[in-house]
Amino acid sequence: MIRHSKPFLTPKDFDFVKTLSSNRMLSSYEGVEKFEEKFSKLINKKYSVAVNSGTNALFLALYYLKEKGTFGDFVLIPSLTCVAVLNAVLMAGFKPIICDVDKKDFSYDFERAKTLISKYKIKIAVLPYMFGYPSDVVFKFKKMGVFLIEDIAQSLGAEINSKPLGSFGDFAVCSFYATKVITTLGEGGMISVNDKKSYRYFKDLVDYDKKKDFKLRFSFKMTEAQAFFGLKQLDYMEKFIEKRINIARIYSEKLSKKRGISVFFEYDKKKSPIFYRYLIELTGYDKNTIIKKFRDFGIEASDIGKPVNFYYKNSDVFDVSDYMYHNFVSVPIYPSLTEAEIDRILKSFDRIFV
Repeated sequence: MIRHSKPFLTPKDFDFVKTLSSNRMLSSYEGVEKFEEKFSKLINKKYSVAVNSGTNALFLALYYLKEKGTFGDFVLIPSLTCVAVLNAVLMAGFKPIICDVDKKDFSYDFERAKTLISKYKIKIAVLPYMFGYPSDVVFKFKKMGVFLIEDIAQSLGAEINSKPLGSFGDFAVCSFYATKVITTLGEGGMISVNDKKSYRYFKDLVDYDKKKDFKLRFSFKMTEAQAFFGLKQLDYMEKFIEKRINIARIYSEKLSKKRGISVFFEYDKKKSPIFYRYLIELTGYDKNTIIKKFRDFGIEASDIGKPVNFYYKNSDVFDVSDYMYHNFVSVPIYPSLTEAEIDRILKSFDRIFV
């Protein structure tokens, strides 16, 4: 079975074990600091704090804003995002306001977002760039003066006008879960900022031990093992992205000739996606039938996952994200795909689509 998602791993990635066995430092120290510095440079942020999950990175960002007490009760999130975003908003004590998306780049329907921001007097928005696609909605939010948290978990390395996603908002958060763009041994996350005050706040909050005073702090540190592994993954970033783009181009050349489907391949200097997911819109086929056919050919395809409005309701309507859930499928696209596996997937396209 060709899996839908799979991390890229080599035996050399585990050479850090020798370093750990010699210095016997398993908790945060040299490796974590190096990883934070290298990640900051990648997304053009001044500071980064490594944590144990992307969910906790977003929680910390929102917890900081909640403690300030000047950002109201609501946070805007898109319907098409990971349920972890919804969890983090609720964990931090905010009320999520969910907005439908635009099918062009899978980000906010901005006209609906403006209405919700005005109606609820929203001061914070979380902007996940879904499936590796940039969205210029980031500039529209900035013009409105909304405090913007960019979620680059699925788009690390993507760019707008040759500038990396994560560099535009007030904060950036990222996940290094096993199936994300890079992984830190299965779990891990990062929060990145430009101002030293919030950086020091996050650094203090992720570790509760050996403090001069007491306040609520958390055990959110990233381990040395995770950080060393993440450093190695960052070395592969350029090759990872190049491989994804090449596979997406090959898929699109094949699928653009098929009837009853649409594909989303657009790559230029203005918007440079990384194709974290390769999506096929089914305009003449049933989603579950197509997923089963792929499986019959030994290929694990998937839908895009339930939009968060399936779990948490508010008064908006979700025509686009609901449509995408019922009519889109995602096929394997990741750097560790072999030429033989890519060829099998291409042959399955010919057998499944007319």
